[in-house]
Amino acid sequence: MCQIVWLELRLYAYCLLAIANFYLFEGMGKNSQIKKLRAGGMGKVKIGKTLGIGTSAVQRVLTES
Repeated sequence: MCQIVWLELRLYAYCLLAIANFYLFEGMGKNSQIKKLRAGGMGKVKIGKTLGIGTSAVQRVLTES
């Protein structure tokens, strides 16, 4: 029983992560905001806090460009 609940929670978390990534990178245009803030001299951690996203997401956008 515990394994089933754990598996359902993991599946739910993966679905939420996929939805969040879609809105973050496709739906809301955060990529351009990240690039503009970085060009203005803002650090990666500060960009993440400003936009309400993780530092790893900021790093991913900056290394792809």
